[in-house]
Amino acid sequence: GKLILKWEEVLGLTLAEVNEAKGLIRLGCHSAVAQYTLPHFLAEFLNRNPYVDIQLSHGLSRHMTEQVVSGTLDIAIAVNPNANADLIIKELFKDEVCLWQATHNQNEDVLILEPNLLQTQDILAKFRKAGIHFTRVIESSSLEVIASLVAQGVGCGILPERVLRTVEKTKYIKIPGSPQVSDRICLVYKKEFRKLKRGQL
Repeated sequence: GKLILKWEEVLGLTLAEVNEAKGLIRLGCHSAVAQYTLPHFLAEFLNRNPYVDIQLSHGLSRHMTEQVVSGTLDIAIAVNPNANADLIIKELFKDEVCLWQATHNQNEDVLILEPNLLQTQDILAKFRKAGIHFTRVIESSSLEVIASLVAQGVGCGILPERVLRTVEKTKYIKIPGSPQVSDRICLVYKKEFRKLKRGQL
């Protein structure tokens, strides 16, 4: 719904300048964000634009945003992008990162996390301040893996809710009193992207 409209608005501005939409669009986003965003609009978009190619890149949102600035990527779906004079940032929706567990969690002393996420680091700092301690920690670079483990009752996980929801629809709960961080999921692109005729796009 809202996502495809924003996407179409951005691309429409690009494509309106040529008779036939052609060329490559280099799109970056975190792999976990890709799973709950791209399926909602990519099929329809590619169907409407048969001469457009999409190249996907995945990584931390801050790296995707840097690559839009440097010109390695045309557009990104990024979480909490920093304001930059070169960038247009349009918020798509919000999310919430906090501590989750399955209703049948078997290991309440186990914490599963992605250590490179700024949100994880923020929540860990809040844990330390509040004296919250886990006896065992499992680190993973994949939010999708963490979401699967939490959904299977392996332990408690620091996750964005939308990522957990792609794996488990109902049988999870926010751990009461756990710190949380609000996320803004945004489209990020340069002003020039709207004017580019990439191979007449």
